[in-house]
Amino acid sequence: MKKSLTFKDMVLMTMTAILGLRWVAVSAKYGASCAVLWGIAALLFFIPSALVAAELGGKYPEQGGLSVWVTKAYGEKMGFLVSWLNWVSKLFFYPGFVTYAAVTFAYVIDPSLANNKLYNLFMVLGIFWFITIWSFRGTGNSKIFAVIGGLVGSVLPALLIIILGYASAFVLKRPLATPYTLQGMIPDFSNIANLALLSSVMFGLTGAEVTAAFAGEVEDAKKTIPKAIIFCAIFITILYILCSSAITFVVSPEKIGAANGLIEAFRLITEQFGIGQWFLTLMAILMTIEALGGVSLYIMSPITMLFETSKNGVLPPFLTKTNKNGVPINALLVQGIGISIVIIVTTLLPTVNAIYSILIIMTAITGLIPYLLMFASYIRLKKMEKLQAKGESTEEFYEISKSKQFSTFVSIVGLISVIFGIVTSFFPPSDYTTTGQIAFFELLSIGGPILLSWIGWRMFSKYEQRRDKGKIQSKNNFASK
Repeated sequence: MKKSLTFKDMVLMTMTAILGLRWVAVSAKYGASCAVLWGIAALLFFIPSALVAAELGGKYPEQGGLSVWVTKAYGEKMGFLVSWLNWVSKLFFYPGFVTYAAVTFAYVIDPSLANNKLYNLFMVLGIFWFITIWSFRGTGNSKIFAVIGGLVGSVLPALLIIILGYASAFVLKRPLATPYTLQGMIPDFSNIANLALLSSVMFGLTGAEVTAAFAGEVEDAKKTIPKAIIFCAIFITILYILCSSAITFVVSPEKIGAANGLIEAFRLITEQFGIGQWFLTLMAILMTIEALGGVSLYIMSPITMLFETSKNGVLPPFLTKTNKNGVPINALLVQGIGISIVIIVTTLLPTVNAIYSILIIMTAITGLIPYLLMFASYIRLKKMEKLQAKGESTEEFYEISKSKQFSTFVSIVGLISVIFGIVTSFFPPSDYTTTGQIAFFELLSIGGPILLSWIGWRMFSKYEQRRDKGKIQSKNNFASK
């Protein structure tokens, strides 16, 4: 295999896969302790997950990535379940992402609309169905838009919020909206709401496994991969810390909304510096483009992964139908209907920020379960003989450590952090105050992932029954076309 990826390539790919400004507002709700929490999440989750994914990606570079690793460790059913949950998590990821876009765009029209549930309902449904139908043409037209949106809509606003936020505090000498004391910087884990938000911060650092799967194409993988991973871990963590703290300089934690925290910080900074309304409008447009570009680019990837890693007969045949552009239009329509249901159901929640919070938490829970299986698979594969057949050279592949004990320790740290992140997700954020609201939150956050996991498990069990009776042939869905 040609070694075409350099250190620079790996850094850029990892940055693209992980960096997302929407997580900045989520973490800023922690106040002065947000910096420490980003550090904890990076040390206990990001670095272990990236290192484990780097080794597994080098040893098993087959298409399918995470699902391939889990399949080798625990069999086809668990491998399918990972792909299934990866897709299912997007049922909550996309509404949350589009809600972020709708709330941000409200600052272009009328900021008061940001907290209007009716505006957000119709805006989110309209945006999502527009992108879904647009995707029928294939992803080619969306890629350039997404890349430009990612660069201009993520990096530029992040740098500006850091520069202006710190200038407000240390140049203009404005009073800090959030008190920064040694005690305040220590996370208060006695507050249940803080525990619930921690899993969201962890999810903001997911994505390293996407690029680590290309380990077999990396020049001098043993040195390049860990260097790129550690560099990105430090850079992204610092960027998140600086951006989150800059927001807390101008907005107090209790006023930071998960959906509108970043753009609200820009509004206050605009007032403090006497910058015209044009600046806030420009930032809102750029951040909206970043959100929409991300959705348009990735809207088909979970479905594609699910089809490519599942056997023919697992999914209903009508879902695999593709148009002339190779797009699974029926699957996209079903996905759109499912997401629309999620959007409509969540409007029963008390506020727009409460809606956004539950979508973030549901995404985190279903999105973290595959990482649980990734760490468990790594430990199992280590026990199944050093991740590859005896006697085969490991010279071309990156390994966490020559010490099996240390490698296992790293994966166990990651495993425990994921379990912790999932468990803490079940604690309701502060937006939920009444018994009914809390009960509804628990029903969605606990019952939702269990039900969806059971559906995926049941689908594969039905497939196994039909396969054992000789009614279907075992081959990939796309391979049959």
